[in-house]
Amino acid sequence: QREFVAQAGVADQWVADMRWYGPGGIGMASSSEDYQIQFLSKLYTALANVEMTVHSFPCEGRFCAALGTLSGDHVGAWLGTQPTGRR
Repeated sequence: QREFVAQAGVADQWVADMRWYGPGGIGMASSSEDYQIQFLSKLYTALANVEMTVHSFPCEGRFCAALGTLSGDHVGAWLGTQPTGRR
């Protein structure tokens, strides 16, 4: 979480053949490389001064999910929307 907020996190913490299912409009990544390219790098470009709160992180066996809130200053394009400068 700390690395993610500092926008220094990379997908090296995930196994190479991991599956990540993002929220609507973002889709999924079928490898740690896809996750880095298709989600993290675009998010880091779009948001500055990021804050993240994890509300729930349940796991069952080797499967986990996270529910949280992410906010930041909209400084770059995100999902086709040009930067607004708003938080």
